[in-house]
Amino acid sequence: MEMNTRLQVEHPISEEITGQDFVEWQFRVARDEKLPLRQDQLKINGHALEARVYAEDPDNNFLPQSGKIYYLREPRNRDSDIPDPHVRVDTGVREGDEVSIFFDPMISKLIVHGADRHDAITKMHRALLDYKIVGLRNNISFLLKVLEEKAYIENNVDTDFIQKYKESLFAKPFTLILPVKKDILSTALIELMTEKRKTDVKTQLVRSISKGSPWYIQDAFRVNYNYTRQIKLIDQKDNSYEVEIRYISQNEFDIRIVDGEFKTDFIRFSCKLLSNNLLEIESSTEKKIVEFYVDSESRVHTMRKEGGNVVLKVMVDNFEGDAAVSSSNMIVSPMPGKIVKLFMKKGDKVKKGQQIISLESMKMEYLIKAERD
Repeated sequence: MEMNTRLQVEHPISEEITGQDFVEWQFRVARDEKLPLRQDQLKINGHALEARVYAEDPDNNFLPQSGKIYYLREPRNRDSDIPDPHVRVDTGVREGDEVSIFFDPMISKLIVHGADRHDAITKMHRALLDYKIVGLRNNISFLLKVLEEKAYIENNVDTDFIQKYKESLFAKPFTLILPVKKDILSTALIELMTEKRKTDVKTQLVRSISKGSPWYIQDAFRVNYNYTRQIKLIDQKDNSYEVEIRYISQNEFDIRIVDGEFKTDFIRFSCKLLSNNLLEIESSTEKKIVEFYVDSESRVHTMRKEGGNVVLKVMVDNFEGDAAVSSSNMIVSPMPGKIVKLFMKKGDKVKKGQQIISLESMKMEYLIKAERD
């Protein structure tokens, strides 16, 4: 028998459907006060759901992740400047914080309240789509997929749910998302506009010194022709994509993807930076706002509206050669941790699948095996 004289992780669900603050109840009881209400006095209202947002990799057996959170945008909730009373975020993590290997990698608990279960699922889905994290792989896209699963919607849920619907749930990767055409074009435009932002600052400084001389303006203006350049993008699996850009004006560009000898038609885009992380993009067929983050290694993290981040490294003009180091003869730990046991010694012959190292991290033990002979 287990007895926990404390609140459980899921206690916000009970709070939402009863309208009570059970943490406050604990303090009152600790002061020798009576419970504010008896069980038969509690009134149940609506339906609540809770999702635990974790720094973990669903594509790698939910392996915990550690490191810095570079970008964090929570969904609109009851603590936001424009509050949503139906959404609650319980968290102690902020942008810039580190998720350590020494503690549970939970980032937050996301709780929603609805009139019924269907309403709660709809609210949770919308909140998860608005939850943006860059820096650590996380389970947000997996949670979205669970909410979209027909069996979950119909409340056919038990402790074997993930195993039962594994084929459907894991049909596509959650973290190593490969880019499609729209991602490639958006990333190129993000690079152009973030470059322009930096150039504009330099231009303003130079103009103040040069008294407005046009010879000191650092932009793409050319006489009698449109300046054209290329950008190379590298995805997380080292696939490369070449993009050709033709400058029309300061905020307008013709762009096309180049694949060897094959070149797509140019598409004209006009752009406007709305903030450090929001870019408005307009073409003849659509107008959209793209949320993004550019890290210190020139990787552009584009946050898709449908969930998940696409990561592309920008190689500008002077394409870098293949600097990848083959790790075929190396054992690389998938996460930081403490080596508690070595199963091999120098000179041993190693077979594929053989246990090499026992690693301890985040209160759990992981076995690292050889990927080849």
